[in-house]
Amino acid sequence: MKRKSAAAIAAAAVLTLGAAMGMGYAAWSTTVTGSGSVTAAGNWDVAVTDASVRLSSAGAALSSETVYTFEKTEEAYSNAYKYVGTLSTNDTIKGATEENHATQSELPMQEAAAFYAIDTSRTSWETVESWNGSAEQISALIADETTVDLDGYLHAYYRYNNMPGKTTAEIYQDVVDAFVADTEALLKELYPDTWMNYAIATLVPNGPSLCYEIAAMNAEEVPGETSVENGTAVDYADVVFGIPGAWAEYSLTVTNNGTVPASLSGANLSFETDQPEQLVMNAPDLSDEVVAPGESCTITVVVEALDDGSGSLNASGSLTIEMPFTQQTVEEAPAPSHSHQAAGES
Repeated sequence: MKRKSAAAIAAAAVLTLGAAMGMGYAAWSTTVTGSGSVTAAGNWDVAVTDASVRLSSAGAALSSETVYTFEKTEEAYSNAYKYVGTLSTNDTIKGATEENHATQSELPMQEAAAFYAIDTSRTSWETVESWNGSAEQISALIADETTVDLDGYLHAYYRYNNMPGKTTAEIYQDVVDAFVADTEALLKELYPDTWMNYAIATLVPNGPSLCYEIAAMNAEEVPGETSVENGTAVDYADVVFGIPGAWAEYSLTVTNNGTVPASLSGANLSFETDQPEQLVMNAPDLSDEVVAPGESCTITVVVEALDDGSGSLNASGSLTIEMPFTQQTVEEAPAPSHSHQAAGES
């Protein structure tokens, strides 16, 4: 027994010496590798793509609005050749081209220009005609504080006499059209509240044959329209209810052209009225609404007139639809960590 023990000890000694002499095994080691890639990609593109108002078959109508436009008179076109000499420069003036035809130059109108805008709520054109060019009355009208001396604001117009496909008469009419359009813009700037009262004319004292109404204001009642502006705002046409039970359905469509989902959790559909017993709004719950990329979402809101027993409707209200699309809520990123587990633990 002792001999085996001695032999065992001797063998261990040999292994120890071998290790010391560089002839043993390498130290244990393990390399663990984790790899992965992260890509950031996405774009946000949510916009209003449609909006409309649908009304009940009875008792509801879009309110109308007055649209004002200048309309050239027959005399304006038939006598256009009389105007262009003072309204425009011809193509012998440097810079007159096909491209700038009927646009304003840097040159003043000729001294003989006699173009004015008159407030017809103070003096109608029929009254002016009845003066028959009276020097005293025409001069007084020109001096009126509301009369606009147009050649004092507007420059001479380029006139290109070689416009392809146009007759000389049409070329002259182009100039008159541009003059009328620019006068309208000027009057809106000078008199934003009363510009629609004006007419455009030539006024020459003691010159009845030279006094012409070039453009008169035309007023037309048209139903209101719903419009979408820049894909972000909607202006709904006003609605008037005439009987209880009448209703208006407002629709709005939003399209997600981006690559990430858009949440509607912050939507605000509200209605303010001075008579809640006569006007009421019904709207959907959008708190959980999410529009996926490529999808569209159409919401409808209904406003209805109610019978409060008074025998008449006398109420007004204001509808607000706010749809602030946002990215979905993401929980906070976890903190980096490490941990140890004993054998058998999970």
